[in-house]
Amino acid sequence: MDRETSGLAVLARSPRAADYLREAFKRGRVARLYAGVVVLPEDESPDPSPSSLNTLLRPDRRGTSEVVPLGSELDGAGTDDGKPASDFAVKAITHVQPRSRNGRLAIVRFRAETDYPFQVRAHAASVDTPVLGDRAYGAPVGVLDRLYLHADELSFEHPSTGKPTRFRLPIPRGFNEALEAGLPEPKPETTDDDGDDGWDNVADWYAEHLASSESDHQTEVVRPGVIQMLVDAVGTPNRDLEGVRVLDVACGEGAMSRELAGRGASVRGLDASAKLIETASERAGTGTIADRLAYEVADARSITTDPGSFDAATCVLALMNIDDIEGVFSGVASALREGGAFVGVILHPAFRDPRRTAWGFAGRDSDAVQYRRVDGYLSESKTSIVMNPGAVSDGAEPIETETRTRPIGAYVNALAQAGFLTERIEEWASHRTSQPGPRAEAENRARAEIPLFLAFTARKLGRPTPEDDSGA
Repeated sequence: MDRETSGLAVLARSPRAADYLREAFKRGRVARLYAGVVVLPEDESPDPSPSSLNTLLRPDRRGTSEVVPLGSELDGAGTDDGKPASDFAVKAITHVQPRSRNGRLAIVRFRAETDYPFQVRAHAASVDTPVLGDRAYGAPVGVLDRLYLHADELSFEHPSTGKPTRFRLPIPRGFNEALEAGLPEPKPETTDDDGDDGWDNVADWYAEHLASSESDHQTEVVRPGVIQMLVDAVGTPNRDLEGVRVLDVACGEGAMSRELAGRGASVRGLDASAKLIETASERAGTGTIADRLAYEVADARSITTDPGSFDAATCVLALMNIDDIEGVFSGVASALREGGAFVGVILHPAFRDPRRTAWGFAGRDSDAVQYRRVDGYLSESKTSIVMNPGAVSDGAEPIETETRTRPIGAYVNALAQAGFLTERIEEWASHRTSQPGPRAEAENRARAEIPLFLAFTARKLGRPTPEDDSGA
């Protein structure tokens, strides 16, 4: 069972029994039934119907598993041995039997004909009925803060007697209570300046995460790219940032600020999270670089620094997490001198929406093509993200935040409204390469062709004078 699932488990009392049970599970001779509370897409959704889900299942990069349809490029139906084309993909079958319903919640029984990690949860989510409380698959939380999945029946032939043996454990009372209570109302949105809301709730995890396992995308792609764009926009004749005054907006724990200060810039970092500003100040240390740094708790949407006091500004991988980009751009414009440059980096909005884009494969081995499926782009979307799904599956508390995707035009138009001219756009691909394998060439080609980040340089324009308005 997954760690968060309650219910029955079988323990062997001898090595021989353990070998027998291991083989029985492998051969599908153990019947394990689950009860779960699932979330339907809408109140008007039809009642769940009995069904069987027969797919491939493979681990994903989040530490969970994802469903891949049969007949896809990973399916080995046309091969001699009929095995999945990937060593990591397995064929998984789950049978679903609905029991009762109240509004958007329903209790169902799952019979796992095969029984792999995350199988029931991934199958449920794949048909838009995730298990209540399953944050790893985007489900809302129920009355009790738990995963509403319970292994309530287990049957197999006894290793010693060979007789059919069945065990049952009633579902927790909280399942029926959750059904009767219905789906809780979503919590009202909060803003970044509401105490421990916003990024304060992830600050400790985020800072520790960067300290222990800093992303190579940051160190190899993002920060070098930002510095190059700044140097090109406002750098000195020596191609450095000596003496350049930079405002680092939504600076987080200060990694970009420290990098800029190391290149000679005088940097003020702003962030709405007091915890992250405290961490940034601590990590600045002492010495020449620290002397060039100053940090301040401030909301990026309402910047109040002295007008015209900075030569340049940066905002790195934060605009996707901010609702009011118009307010950000207006504040940055006020802080910059005329002709000042604003460099921003976001996840590429056309290809990196966490809910509306995904990788796929067509073909096999040397003829394989990896592609990026895009289900939506022009409409803006907001998605709640669990930032540590693998750890959550092992029992840790989820670390959640929100990300927003907007089309590129929304950013360019908002910049123009704030008085900026977007003069440069770059699209940065991942620098990573795949380990040798039959699909490595396809993966590397797709990684190089489909960008991960979008970066821009915008220049603050001078406001027209009345004479200019007259056409002179």
